[in-house]
Amino acid sequence: MAILGLAIIISTKNNAQTTTKVNINIATLLSIKVNDAAVNLDFNTTDDYLNGVSTPMANHLTVSSILPYTIKVNAVGSTFNGTTTSSNTIDIGVLNIGITNTESELGVAPENPITLTTTAQSLVTDAHIALAKNIDVTYSIPSSKSDGSTTDIFGKPVDTYFQTITYQISN
Repeated sequence: MAILGLAIIISTKNNAQTTTKVNINIATLLSIKVNDAAVNLDFNTTDDYLNGVSTPMANHLTVSSILPYTIKVNAVGSTFNGTTTSSNTIDIGVLNIGITNTESELGVAPENPITLTTTAQSLVTDAHIALAKNIDVTYSIPSSKSDGSTTDIFGKPVDTYFQTITYQISN
């Protein structure tokens, strides 16, 4: 006797699907922070007056920008004012400011150091995108302003002179 088996396999695939929309929202990211509360340029010795003084500030600024950016700088007022006697003043034009990062670090070469004015001047233009990028800045007063050939620095009353410097970043 032969047994014949018959199997019927019924396969049904159940399938449901749905979709979702994923949005990637990129907001403006543009910031600049000064990391040092004050910068000191000290005239203490004969050599300081004869050679001028320079203060390099490593990591002085921190910038972030999702687009190429420009950094500008200016003074709020036209003179450095004495802290002891406000009538003691030094013209802001004695100070030079420059970025010392290299072209490979910024994506473009920084501008030549600027002579400080109350008008915003570019330190770097169209630098590459950056996320918490540290920028090195050097502040200097050249010997031509301090060596006694002028009274820009030499001959000023003993005092600490101050001025507020403003940095701005833009795309």
